[in-house]
Parts: sequence; C-alpha cells; structure tokens
Amino acid sequence: MDREHYTTNDFTALNLAIDTESTRHRELLALYKSKSNLNRAQTFLYVCGAIAVLMLTAGLLYWLFGYNSNGFISTGNLKSEVQSSNLKELSSTSSITDDNAMYTHSIYTVFHRTVTENGETFVTGQEYAGSNLDSPEQQYCYLELLAGGGVRSVNVASVNEAGELTFETDDPELIQSTEQYCNFLKSP
Repeated sequence: MDREHYTTNDFTALNLAIDTESTRHRELLALYKSKSNLNRAQTFLYVCGAIAVLMLTAGLLYWLFGYNSNGFISTGNLKSEVQSSNLKELSSTSSITDDNAMYTHSIYTVFHRTVTENGETFVTGQEYAGSNLDSPEQQYCYLELLAGGGVRSVNVASVNEAGELTFETDDPELIQSTEQYCNFLKSP
C-alpha cells in the first residue's frame, strides 16, 4: 500500500510581505491624492491672486483716468458734435407736410448724467424744439436718490429759453451743487 504523502507549507511570511506592500501602496496613494489636492488649491489661489491683481489694476486705471479733477464723472458741459448730428438727423427724419404741421410739434430731450463722489446722480435734461437744434428751449436738473427699493427724483434747478436760472429747492447744499454738477448750456 502506498502511503499518501502530504506537504504543508507556511505562507505566513509571504502573506506578511503582501500585507506590508499593500499598506505601503495605500499610503502612497493617500500621499498622491493629498499632493494633488494641494496642487489644485495652490493653482486656485494663483488664479484668484491674478484676478485680484487685474481688478486692482483696472480700478487704479479707472481712478486715475476715469475721474476729472473735481472727483466725479462728468459728461461735459459742451454739446458734442455727435449730439448735434444726432439731433439734426432726428429733425430731418421727422419732416412734416404742411397739412400736418399744425398738429405736430417735435421736441428732443438730451440727458447728461453726473455721478458725484458720494455716488449720487445729478441728471440734466435739455429740451430742443425740432425747428431749433442750436440751443435748448428749456433745461432742468434733478437729483436721483435711491429710496425704498426705487428711485426718487428731487428737482434742483431749471433754466428757461432766456437763460434765467430758477432754483426749485430751498436746500442750500443742493443750490450750491448746481454749478458743479448740473450741465446747463450757456445761451449764445
């Protein structure tokens, strides 16, 4: 009779080596992930920093070149050639036949907005008759105030066709700011 022969092998050392290698791979993977996250965060901070520098540069350039010496943005006191040509173009497109002339009267209004250093907005309106685009028939100036989720207007001053200035408020600060912020055209 033949005896069966059994061999027993001890794989403890091999199992320990595999476990050690597996643990090392997990730790390397965790280290790689943390470095990857660190690199992403660093890239994000660099991009944010670059955007912040660009915004600061744009703000500085706007502050240096966007404001005039009085510290507010102004559309100017003189009627530009563009405004004049636009008014003349409007006048030529609204030609009226003699039969309808007595029923139609064209008025064009040009608005100038001036933002003060406090963020308040003064609006100057200049109304031109369709027949006379060289000088406005009437001019007015009002202050726009943000109130209760909307905009409230406070009339400040007006100038009639003869060039007479009339104040429409008793507030001394608004009266004083008229010359600085309202863009009235001088009569020729």
